[in-house]
Amino acid sequence: MKTVLAQDLGLIDVAGRPIRLCAAEFLFLFRLPRTWRYLVMVFGVLLAADPAAVGDRLPPTAYVLAWLFGISCYFVSQTVLMLGIAVLRRSLPPWPVYWPIVSLLALAPTLSLLDRGLESLLDVCLWPLLLSKMLYLLVVIGMFETIFMRFVFSPAPSEAAAESPQGDGPPVTGPQPAAAEAPDRGRMLLLAAQPVPLAEIIYLEARQHHVCAALTGGNLTLRTRLADVLAQTTPEDGVQTHRSWWVARQAVAGLESWDGKPIIRLRNGASVPVARSRLAEVERWLATHGPEPAN
Repeated sequence: MKTVLAQDLGLIDVAGRPIRLCAAEFLFLFRLPRTWRYLVMVFGVLLAADPAAVGDRLPPTAYVLAWLFGISCYFVSQTVLMLGIAVLRRSLPPWPVYWPIVSLLALAPTLSLLDRGLESLLDVCLWPLLLSKMLYLLVVIGMFETIFMRFVFSPAPSEAAAESPQGDGPPVTGPQPAAAEAPDRGRMLLLAAQPVPLAEIIYLEARQHHVCAALTGGNLTLRTRLADVLAQTTPEDGVQTHRSWWVARQAVAGLESWDGKPIIRLRNGASVPVARSRLAEVERWLATHGPEPAN
């Protein structure tokens, strides 16, 4: 299931540009405060502008509740579609999916459910009006979604990073990861329910019931198991140097010895421990895959 959620959806926006987004990341957007601030603003604009032209046909309270119900149904429909696309990505060719088509497929059942609800509760039939406004509503929705994806949604997961808790594991020596420009997102790893770009990970450290991910843009600590995260990786992605540590391939500088103990030296100057029981495995991994050349 985690592999499905981390599958890139292959979406493209109205201008034909790719949108790097997976199903888990789409779900995670609804946990971000900036998403809800933006939705509140959009809700206010829709109430004031009334693009469906139903304001004069409904009582004020019913009008507000109708928009709230409609927006909720729309996002539920869109979430189901995103999950469906993620499942189909595993068996169908990687054709691009045009985002406005997803919006249209989510809008149609939303308008139908809204009409049925109003007809049941208020004996008001708005289906002909809603159907005539579908194209206009689709344009409005596309405008708001484009603004969100281009200017509100941020790919940097470090905004959700919590301060790393103090654990009993071995300390990392050398300088800690400094903020840097995020590389291409590429594949995602799921830490708990949060997708994290593999290209941004420097190392992972298990701390009791949490995993601390050192990223190019900061640290991220979430309650999950290291084994669950590593189940999503391959030997080409990195190596587990210790039962509590995993290092990304692009971060490795080489194998060294410090105070008589083996360590992996990272490109940023830090180091992580290598368990003696895993030393031979780490050496084989270095010989087979080796660190990527420094830029």
